[in-house]
Amino acid sequence: MVAVAHTILIVIYRVMKYQVAYRELGEHSFDTLNSERLRHHDKKRLESLGG
Repeated sequence: MVAVAHTILIVIYRVMKYQVAYRELGEHSFDTLNSERLRHHDKKRLESLGG
């Protein structure tokens, strides 16, 4: 719990120090970062499940 609070405080500090504007990336932003890696991971996951 302390580690999470520490991380949040670091983020707040950096946003204030560097005046970074917050921008919501959306719920599927992680999936679009590296779609080829995600496809490979999904394929391996299916194979491990016997599909």
